[in-house]
Amino acid sequence: MSVNESMAPGALEQEIAGFHAHAAGRALYALVYGVAYPTLFSVLSGKALDFPATPNIELVFDAPDDIGARQFGPFVIAIHSPQSDVVRLLCEKCVEDPRGLSFIVSPLSLQRLTDAIRIRLDARCDDGTEWQVKLFDTRVIPVLVKALTEYQLKSYLAMLDEWWYLDRKGSLQKVIREFQADAPYLAPLKLNDRQVSVFTDAGIVDSILYMLAQTDDDLLAMIDESMRYDLVADALNGASDQERNSSLLLADRARCALIAFCEDKLE
Repeated sequence: MSVNESMAPGALEQEIAGFHAHAAGRALYALVYGVAYPTLFSVLSGKALDFPATPNIELVFDAPDDIGARQFGPFVIAIHSPQSDVVRLLCEKCVEDPRGLSFIVSPLSLQRLTDAIRIRLDARCDDGTEWQVKLFDTRVIPVLVKALTEYQLKSYLAMLDEWWYLDRKGSLQKVIREFQADAPYLAPLKLNDRQVSVFTDAGIVDSILYMLAQTDDDLLAMIDESMRYDLVADALNGASDQERNSSLLLADRARCALIAFCEDKLE
């Protein structure tokens, strides 16, 4: 499913309310990337005086700061009520930064789902190198669907029925699967050379945008965030082999495309 318009927090709340009205015994969870909202775990776990503690919350792994006020590790939270301060806050955060929050529909308990996510973070490539699959970063979701075979996906996503996220344009996307109780997952995820290329290629645009943010933030500020990504992606698609072997050359190519776009707008 895809909703073309950019999703507002209220519309996302309504989507959750609609799910609960027809849930049929299935549970809804939020998977949260602590790096995107480092104080959110403290708020939800009751350390903020103006927000009630939420008992149904589990860390995928623990990565606090030195004083424990911020949590950079991912966590899972069960959503039992469609209308609550927790749901409202999660929807606001999701729209604010869609990279760090997704929703999972699953018949598993909170603990079992968290365990299932945890064991799916490790990947091993054919050359022996090991990766962490950042399932808690929503930008990974479409890459997984593109990179893995259907056989792999059946096992890898066996713990869920649906996976909701907002894409780069803020539109709601739903990966519809079917919970597979008889599809046990054996870690780590095995990736061949082609699959590794799918993952690495998918990260190039973001890495170039990150480089430009350090050197050309004024230029980036002139262009809508979702438009920036499309412009840089189009520019890099035409890169030569020499440019592809140099991040600096790729950044130069992307910069020229962004400048040209801004100049066209001014004409």
